[in-house]
Amino acid sequence: MRRSCLYLILLLIVISCRESTNEQQTSEEKKPVKIVEQKILDSDYYISLPSDYTITESVGPDFVVYYFASEDTTDTERFSGGFYEGYHPMRYTPEKDCQITLQEAQFLGEEIEWTITKCKDTYTIQTYVGEQEEGEMNLIIDAFGMAKSTEELNRLLKAYTTLREER
Repeated sequence: MRRSCLYLILLLIVISCRESTNEQQTSEEKKPVKIVEQKILDSDYYISLPSDYTITESVGPDFVVYYFASEDTTDTERFSGGFYEGYHPMRYTPEKDCQITLQEAQFLGEEIEWTITKCKDTYTIQTYVGEQEEGEMNLIIDAFGMAKSTEELNRLLKAYTTLREER
């Protein structure tokens, strides 16, 4: 009898510890992420992103691409994005079975049209600022991003509304 009571008490302690650990993990997952304005490396651009995001760049002969994503590379559920600054942007072509919508949103202080594509469980977005005119080389900014949910898509679009250039 005493042995059964002892086992029962130990079992209750183990179960309560597991529940306590699960509650802590759940509260950490729901903890709001602080949004902070960050200077985009050596550029004249600033953007507000979650504090645990990192910004990287890829420099080419006549262009630069800035990327931003979660520092935790195993976290594939959060949005990621970036923008190209150069003279020959790539146009994204979605697969045939994707849904395409257009949405107005701020970008570099202008109200512009974003192309939002939903393929399976992934959203991609893209927009351009600047145009090539016959015989002229004009700088084009091509912004892009990816999200796995409508919530993350909205966070991505909100981040882009904060992008600004300071010269």
